[in-house]
Amino acid sequence: MAKEYNEADLERVIAETTKHGAVHCLLYFDAHGREEESVKNSLIEFIDRLANEKGVLYCKGEILAPYKRVTDEKGLAAEESAENTLISYSTSAEVTALVEDFAKLAELTMRYGPVGVEILNPPEIRLNLSEAHTLLLDISSQAQQYSAYILKNVMKPEEYAEFEEKLKRRAEIGKQLADKKKE
Repeated sequence: MAKEYNEADLERVIAETTKHGAVHCLLYFDAHGREEESVKNSLIEFIDRLANEKGVLYCKGEILAPYKRVTDEKGLAAEESAENTLISYSTSAEVTALVEDFAKLAELTMRYGPVGVEILNPPEIRLNLSEAHTLLLDISSQAQQYSAYILKNVMKPEEYAEFEEKLKRRAEIGKQLADKKKE
């Protein structure tokens, strides 16, 4: 028979793991769309995906009831009975998570783009230089991938191919610099 855990057990696990590098945090997400159920379900699926990420030790989300918004064609609040109205829904989720370390929290933040992040524990985050360098390179890589994605959708194929070559050279230079620092 599986053992049942209560809030006190969870608090003990959080306290112990954060002493050894784990980070207990709140992540805030929002969702918008034309259908109430779709907005809510998108956050449910999203939280499930986050909970199953490698390095996420605990994850629990609370989703607010979707808020109905009625606007006119200019985006201004309108009465639902008015002509040419647009109905949309918005909601948000507060996700409590325990992740293995600060680098994992930074990775999740870059990948999932929460609208807010609050670290609950530990009260202080310490990184040695190697961890800081790795984290900064990971952030740089994510930013470059994001930029490349956007540029790929606005550049002509030949311009994008040239841009990709420049990115590859930059990545190689970055790797060489990182390797040099390790020596």
